[in-house]
Amino acid sequence: MESVNMNKVQPPDQQSPAPPSLPSMTTPTPTSLSTSTSTSTATTTTTASTTTEASTATSTSANSDNTNTSTSTSTSTDKTNTDISNTDYNPQKALNMPASFDPSIVQRLTPTKNLLAISSHVVHGNVGNDAIQFPLNLRHWNVDCIYTTNLSNHPGYRQFKGTKADADLVSILYTGLNDLNLHYDAAIVGYTASKENTAAVYQILKTFHDSGRRTVTVLDPILGDNGKMYVNSDLIPVYKDILRDGLVNLVTPNQFEIETLTDMKILTADDLKLAVNKFYQLYNVKNVVVTSVQLENNPDIYCVGSAGDGAIFYFKMEQIDAVFSGSGDFFLGLLTDCFVKYNGDLVKSLKETITIVTKVLQLTYDLCTDCTNTDQKRYIGDKLYLPDLKLIESKEILLDQHMLEANELVPVFI
Repeated sequence: MESVNMNKVQPPDQQSPAPPSLPSMTTPTPTSLSTSTSTSTATTTTTASTTTEASTATSTSANSDNTNTSTSTSTSTDKTNTDISNTDYNPQKALNMPASFDPSIVQRLTPTKNLLAISSHVVHGNVGNDAIQFPLNLRHWNVDCIYTTNLSNHPGYRQFKGTKADADLVSILYTGLNDLNLHYDAAIVGYTASKENTAAVYQILKTFHDSGRRTVTVLDPILGDNGKMYVNSDLIPVYKDILRDGLVNLVTPNQFEIETLTDMKILTADDLKLAVNKFYQLYNVKNVVVTSVQLENNPDIYCVGSAGDGAIFYFKMEQIDAVFSGSGDFFLGLLTDCFVKYNGDLVKSLKETITIVTKVLQLTYDLCTDCTNTDQKRYIGDKLYLPDLKLIESKEILLDQHMLEANELVPVFI
């Protein structure tokens, strides 16, 4: 099979170029929005009308025959509607549901969790929060998003419009959420775009930490890839502060980023182990996943994990001969879901995440290579560049539990 490239993708005109500089977006003046919606169907209206008329007729008859009986019946009904422990409680009647309503449906619903995602946004495409929200919605997460950019599309298209968010806006939006006393089961931090935004994120994570609430926090310290920075270097000290202060449960640097954060070059497996161990010496984070690791004189790509217990393991990645935008963000969202699902079991979490991401990237590749319009195809060097993951088309993959149970990925401990 060909290889899955989880690298954070650069624009297609260069192998590892820096994205265009994004101008700041000032905080907008709030405007009042008024929305009115209403829906009805002939069936519902007819049923409701019939029920109301029947109820009115019954009530009139009761009042004509015996006023005391009417009062007693009304009191008894009110008590039954509010006391669900009453053995005669009937949810269809209490909730005005049709007789065909099955109350066990509610009991069979999968419980949902709440997540805050702080990352970039594009109007067109599936990168940043747009690669996180839909897959996690399918997997029973309510996802609230704070955008660090607002762009027309990914810069990999070679042209885009839009801006990065102003840090004050990022802070104000979170303050508004915090004022609602919301609790998030998990939080994801992806592309922050600027030092100021990263500092605002630091304060948000500190609020989570200081609140005493259990919010699983996952950080992708996006700095660059393939040996090159594609954000300003002034973000590095802020990321280091976040990592030192124990505000994160899981961090997902790629090879270049862990090299930057540890000041170590990784060429061999021994270098990799030394870098991971040094990371633990420098920072207060228990779980580390290093993506897109490629060692010297070795064509294979690895995903490496450690749960802070001294053990380091890896999965060998299948490779697809293409470059994808949004694969890292998609990976980040799914890993967070699995990490919560498996109560912090990093081996199980990575195994499931890699399996799903690989299949989604393969489907995206298959659909795009089948496209007959070669004029729409883009390349980075000799590799096909695919700026948009096919997430909607991948719905069945995202929900296929049988595929996951048959997963044969095996971790190798080093």
